Amino acid sequence: MRQICFNCHIQSKDDHLARRLVFAYFACQPPYVMQPADFTKLPAQQQLDTLYFAGDVLANRYEGDNIFLLYNLRDFYVELRYDAYNSHLHQVTAFRDTNHLEPYLPYLA
Repeated sequence: MRQICFNCHIQSKDDHLARRLVFAYFACQPPYVMQPADFTKLPAQQQLDTLYFAGDVLANRYEGDNIFLLYNLRDFYVELRYDAYNSHLHQVTAFRDTNHLEPYLPYLA
């Protein structure tokens, strides 16, 4: 039976080690300022890994059947839209425009 790490949702020790190695690799790299377009071009799993290791969770909100999570990645924001009932990621949006932060203002105080 596989155990799940609740911190990073990894399902095996080997996967957990692999994720830690990815983190160690990125931590040793020279600073790179990723752009929103660069982020959206990454494969989905690498986007989630980047958010997990380098992003800061700012807020979450609920709208209908969806959960929205707002992250900060240095110079821009990333919003994830999850289906609350099926735990399925529907959309990843990266942006700099602070107008997109308006739905989160009540949660950022």
